[in-house]
Amino acid sequence: MADGIYLRGVMNILNLSESAVNKLVEEGYIEFTRKSSKGKRVFNKALVQKFKNDPVYQSLKKQTVLVYLRCDTEEQERMMKRKVEQYCKKNNFKANIIAQLNKGIKEISQQSYRLIINYIFEHTGIAGLIFYGHTDDTNEIKKIFQAREEVFSYCVQDLDMNLVDNKILGCC
Repeated sequence: MADGIYLRGVMNILNLSESAVNKLVEEGYIEFTRKSSKGKRVFNKALVQKFKNDPVYQSLKKQTVLVYLRCDTEEQERMMKRKVEQYCKKNNFKANIIAQLNKGIKEISQQSYRLIINYIFEHTGIAGLIFYGHTDDTNEIKKIFQAREEVFSYCVQDLDMNLVDNKILGCC
């Protein structure tokens, strides 16, 4: 089956349930190319990948944004979280916030850094990174996202600029 994928593969690529994929097939947004000898539907993988950029798919999917905050005070952290939550609500993103106060203690830095690294490698479909902080771990995480294609990397302070395109931006 080098030329196609089964329903399970489509579900994995689109990160959707079987019923959601079936609804897309019923409505004609994606089509299977043939049926296998066992009666399973076979889809064209390239067309499924292309559908990920379709506005219909984007409207179905609330993409996850990873937020990594290393603030100096609790008040600053609350303010940054509010700003991020407003941005995510406005742009239909789901925010996964990992925040740790910057107290200059390596153990704290390593704990939050391990959390975010594990999240990055265990989850697919991360739309981008929103960050704040001047620490080494923040810089390392920015580098990871700058190396990835089709994701954005914004500093919390840049959210006020109403960023629309997927440029890699730096601040902080």
